[in-house]
Amino acid sequence: MARYIIIDNRSGYVILDTADYGGTRVDISDPLVACRLHNARHSYRLASTMTPQADYRVYQADEDIPVVRELRHPHLIELIETECSLVANVRVVS
Repeated sequence: MARYIIIDNRSGYVILDTADYGGTRVDISDPLVACRLHNARHSYRLASTMTPQADYRVYQADEDIPVVRELRHPHLIELIETECSLVANVRVVS
């Protein structure tokens, strides 16, 4: 199980940190499951590379990364992008 942080590719802002989902930590086994946790009304699929069509970037975060509560904090977003592992580029398909 892992902690995932999802960044919206268009806005550049964090949209979900599974370490604080409704005040509770949620450990997830798959980046697509994390996307469904964010919005279950859509279907998602992996994009092969970072393309303009990729809607989300999903990072796997270690415990030493602070819990993201301020979703637009530029220094925290930079920390995520440099210190966390990019594990998936995801497209919203419906």
